[in-house]
Amino acid sequence: MRSIIFSFSGMLCCFLVLLLTAMTCDEEELLPPILADVVGVRLVSLDNSGHVPEPVTDDRCPKEAYMMKVMPDVKAVAEETSEAAWRYRLNRPITAIRIVTLTDFNEEYPAGSDIYPLFYSSYSPVPVDFPIDYLHDFELVLLTYPKAGTYRFRVELEVGKGEDEENGAQVFTAETPSLDFY
Repeated sequence: MRSIIFSFSGMLCCFLVLLLTAMTCDEEELLPPILADVVGVRLVSLDNSGHVPEPVTDDRCPKEAYMMKVMPDVKAVAEETSEAAWRYRLNRPITAIRIVTLTDFNEEYPAGSDIYPLFYSSYSPVPVDFPIDYLHDFELVLLTYPKAGTYRFRVELEVGKGEDEENGAQVFTAETPSLDFY
């Protein structure tokens, strides 16, 4: 009798799990993404030393807590739409991100070096594998830190050619102000 009760409750639980996982949204509710082109890039330097990252307001940040938010600017191909930015599909994919140090970072990375490998992509909805076809912001945490001093960075966002284009890649850039790492 005891095994019958346990098997019945086990079967009931399995049935409920299957029932809940089989539910889906109606296809009519799912709107197709909006096709857009990258037209620029914006940066925000963040101080990650608190509970949540805060924008660096006085160009000073603890060297152990620097974080950068890279936000591609886009323009919808069809002008009549007003959907949220996370719904954009890029007409021309992002093929690379480079973070170039404009000051000597350390002995291994002098001014002009690409230090993107020293950053970790946090809070990313998807792994950062190139090419990237859907728009999202990149929150990049510096995994190592230089000695105390003043630093500047330039972000280069490379966008490849579209399927119907003959033009090559296009690069959008933005620079941080001089940041005092202490």
